[in-house]
Amino acid sequence: MDPSEVPKDLRAEFRLPSGPTGGGFLTVRLGDIRITAEYTPAKVELLRVLNQALLDDADLPALARGWRSPEQIAEQLSYPPTTGGIRRTVMLINRIFRNAAARGAPHLDLPPLVAGRRQIGIRLSWPIAFEQPGWW
Repeated sequence: MDPSEVPKDLRAEFRLPSGPTGGGFLTVRLGDIRITAEYTPAKVELLRVLNQALLDDADLPALARGWRSPEQIAEQLSYPPTTGGIRRTVMLINRIFRNAAARGAPHLDLPPLVAGRRQIGIRLSWPIAFEQPGWW
């Protein structure tokens, strides 16, 4: 997905009420629209790794930022996932977000939270601000 397709006023943040090892709530705001989705600790960790990849690639052109292979992602997770497990987790992350968006803003056509391309990898469609980045 081209980053220019993401609305400029879209803001995403994670609240982690249980601390860095617990699950959390992703809230995406677009003007007056607010979409909230709840994620398990494993999904939060995967999203955190993908978010860090976007931040690490800030000096690259927008279309090249944040792409990582499932193998690269697996190396950074605290749990031992398989490549297929990461792909399944990404599908679940997107399904949870899509369902939350359908409830909160059925008229809004947002891209998936995590984009994927064969032979390239996966990445977040937009950066997420974590509640307390010092935890990580």
